[in-house]
Amino acid sequence: MVGMEYCPITGTKCSQGEVEIRVQPDTFFLAEPFKPDEDRKRREDIIKIVLSETMKDKYCGKNLRVADKEPREAIFCDICRLIQSSAYGIADISGLNPNVLLELGMMFALGKPVSIIFRKSEEKSLRENLPSDIAWKRVIPYGEFLDLHEELGNRIRDRPVMPSVISPATEIKKIIAERDPELAKQMDSRLQEILKVTSAEFERLMEKTKLSGAMSGQKVEIEPSVYARIDMIFEKVKQVEKLVGFPKDAESAFLKGNWYFKKEEYERANELYDWVLNLKPDSHEALGNKGISLDKLGKYDEAIKCYDEAIKIKPDSHEAWNDKSEILVIAGRTQEGLESARRALTFSKNPKQKALSLLLISLALRLQGNVEEAESEMSILMNHIRDVGSLAVCSDCDFSHIKETVMGKLSNDEKTRMLSLIAFLKGEKKSL
Repeated sequence: MVGMEYCPITGTKCSQGEVEIRVQPDTFFLAEPFKPDEDRKRREDIIKIVLSETMKDKYCGKNLRVADKEPREAIFCDICRLIQSSAYGIADISGLNPNVLLELGMMFALGKPVSIIFRKSEEKSLRENLPSDIAWKRVIPYGEFLDLHEELGNRIRDRPVMPSVISPATEIKKIIAERDPELAKQMDSRLQEILKVTSAEFERLMEKTKLSGAMSGQKVEIEPSVYARIDMIFEKVKQVEKLVGFPKDAESAFLKGNWYFKKEEYERANELYDWVLNLKPDSHEALGNKGISLDKLGKYDEAIKCYDEAIKIKPDSHEAWNDKSEILVIAGRTQEGLESARRALTFSKNPKQKALSLLLISLALRLQGNVEEAESEMSILMNHIRDVGSLAVCSDCDFSHIKETVMGKLSNDEKTRMLSLIAFLKGEKKSL
């Protein structure tokens, strides 16, 4: 039996792949429709009775595992862990509920023995629409939930013995807990303390190096010694998490995503941003950072979708408007890029964001062949810099994509003009 390598929700590599999951003996995950409530209660009650009568003194309330909330409201990773750590499955496919079918598919993929039940009133249509090996071999029709008593009891009684896969670390912890429960308790307490301290240090350094927020348009330079320090703490946090579990807070996952972004491991960063969005769907910062990662990977259409989602959540997000404008301009969709840059300009809250918007407007106009208007926008940008009274307005900005576009799509004169402007914004030139 294998674990989930890829998340069925995001389609990316499981962000919890490093977290240990142990299959618990004689546990059953129930995939069921949540509505109506009275049906759910009767279904769970009869299954508990069947389990109690079948398993006798081995039965306890923890043998049956159900989700507390519907997947769209709950943390789906919690449901995934429940499925992975359960030895068996029961699925009520009445009504072909999409969430139930997803969970059923996961149990099949993981090799879990599953008992499938459905209402007799739906039998004809289900047998016509389900694969034959499911429709004829694995299902238990019922009129009332009490009808499940005998047949489901037989299935559970005849269930195959499923091995419990235990890692060396878990085996050691188990042995210690059996021989010295107090020592095991102290060890767990100490690990939690270590995780708390190292996570706090990681968070502090990420904030100090300006890597704790949006990664929009910036290129943060870190001293090698500081970089090595953060990476060492990051690896320590990951190792401790293998023993105590991955934290469920979005903030921790967001910082980890940002560090992977800094390390230019963009695929891994996106896995963490997806984890954040699973916990906190309205995180426009996670959407924005995921968009930039996708941009770095050359996945422009997917990046634009992320920016659009971020803008829906926070319409005045100048970062998302600017980032979207840059990708559109790079992709040759200059009119859309121009419109996005103008929207960004209306929401710009600081000199850097305003300068980036004006630069993108000027570039889009030049790519359209509208040199006169592009020069006019450049004059506005120059006046803006003079008003600010600082030359290196965008000293920490990453202009790599813009430079590539300038080099590849503009004439020599226009190319020289734009590259000089970028150097001026970065403080590399004192005048144009």
